[in-house]
Amino acid sequence: MSSQILLQNGAVLQHDEKDNVLVLRNTDVLVSDGRIAEISQDTNKPERASVIDSGCLEALNSGTTCVVDDAHTASQPEHGSAALSATIASGIRSVSYYGVMPLSEKVWTESSFELDRSPQPEWLLPQIDTFAARAPFGDDQRVQLGFFFDSYLLPGNVI
Repeated sequence: MSSQILLQNGAVLQHDEKDNVLVLRNTDVLVSDGRIAEISQDTNKPERASVIDSGCLEALNSGTTCVVDDAHTASQPEHGSAALSATIASGIRSVSYYGVMPLSEKVWTESSFELDRSPQPEWLLPQIDTFAARAPFGDDQRVQLGFFFDSYLLPGNVI
């Protein structure tokens, strides 16, 4: 017997043949036995599939009053600003946690890649200070700012 999960009404990032990212909004993803079986809009729900609504309105409807957003994508200063702007634009009450993952890229171009091995880049704390001075965010101040640190397993002299 197969296990199926239907993720409904989400935003799917799909690459085309030239590796451009296409944003497919209000899109369903059917996962069957741990593999993506179908990506489409208005997917017919299989008889025994578990259904998860991927939209934030469903989260609100089910009683969720606050969402934590860990912006692990910030490897450059503009990424943090974009993640925070997206959280504010979503309309949901949130704590937007900001930080960087250990071992993010220092240089990433078509011809080279180099890891940034420092625990945090030089731009991170000044940017967090700037964000903190403006927080809370949104017309109704529904987005708060937090900080995450995922490098606890580094040697003590590095931290």
